[in-house]
Amino acid sequence: MRNAARHLLLALVLGGACAAASAQSAGVPPDELEKRGAASVFILGRHAGLAVLRDECEFLLPAGEFERGARGWLERNREDIEAALTWIAATLEQLKRTDVAGHAKVSESFTASMTRSVSGVTRQWFGRQAPTAASCDAVLRQFVLPQLDFRSMGANQGYEQFAEFGETMQRYRREAGYKPVATAKAGYEDLHFGLVASLDAAQAAREAGDIEGARVIYVSLAQRGEGTSAQTLGILYLNPQYAGRDDLQAYRWFYAAWSLADYEGLNAMGVMLRDGRAAAANPRLAWGAFLLAATMARNDAARSRAQANATRLEPQMAAADRQALACTSLAELDLALRKPVEALPFVRGRSMAQPQLRLGQMLRPLANGTAPCS
Repeated sequence: MRNAARHLLLALVLGGACAAASAQSAGVPPDELEKRGAASVFILGRHAGLAVLRDECEFLLPAGEFERGARGWLERNREDIEAALTWIAATLEQLKRTDVAGHAKVSESFTASMTRSVSGVTRQWFGRQAPTAASCDAVLRQFVLPQLDFRSMGANQGYEQFAEFGETMQRYRREAGYKPVATAKAGYEDLHFGLVASLDAAQAAREAGDIEGARVIYVSLAQRGEGTSAQTLGILYLNPQYAGRDDLQAYRWFYAAWSLADYEGLNAMGVMLRDGRAAAANPRLAWGAFLLAATMARNDAARSRAQANATRLEPQMAAADRQALACTSLAELDLALRKPVEALPFVRGRSMAQPQLRLGQMLRPLANGTAPCS
């Protein structure tokens, strides 16, 4: 590599993948393979950033402004994006054929590193501040200006180091036998990284001790359907250092998280129902919440927390409790969880896919040893 930027990009995303995949391009010098890997990473990182800009900014800008700017950029840079996607796909395909373990490792590394890359670029764009119409407009201009397209970016003062990326993709496309893979589409519709800029701004406020500023951002995010923010608000209201503890507000935000499909909220409500906080203790409902949270958890840590809570409470459950829970539908569980607060939900939750499904059909501990529901 000739410059630090290319070294960093390649190390972040592909690690040692280029060396492992060099066999896919017989006759291509190792330095050229590295250049193609670095160019692909840079291009796909900017492409991913466009998806973040959509999620953060589309509602802040005049109707249609983001879509016009994004579509124009995609059309002008389509060939480079498709070439980058093709190169990454070829690299991974080669590893899949020759090194299955290496393929899995590089795939995971690529996903994780792209997420880090997106977080880095959004921090650069917004400076750990919540996006505004003005800051969104300033970032969108980077995509609207043809001078900052991949082919012409290096001609601008201060961007000279990026000239090689566009040139590398042009060489790759001119190579005999080059053909974009069928899945290489220069769109962003299926890319989703979450509201990473706003979440980072809220975290920055918390780090600075501005809990009220963080709360305002989290509320806005939850109202836009971001379940993790609702869960975080619940935790804030359990913290005595935040304007005094408010169990009722905490429970309501945990319910909001559950309604937005963040199942950590379900586990948190279970803890409060078990301990009689914000409402009268209800061990049966708490156990059902723990079991469902463990089943629906999206990571091992959340699953372990919910499972440990369920295991500790299980000895208190009688046969009648198991039977009642087994015959409880998701819709009925949702109503029971909402009832303790006796208030309108903070946010509009997502629709359940199968509200009539009974817990006994979903949860193994309730399926064993219970009678059929009438």
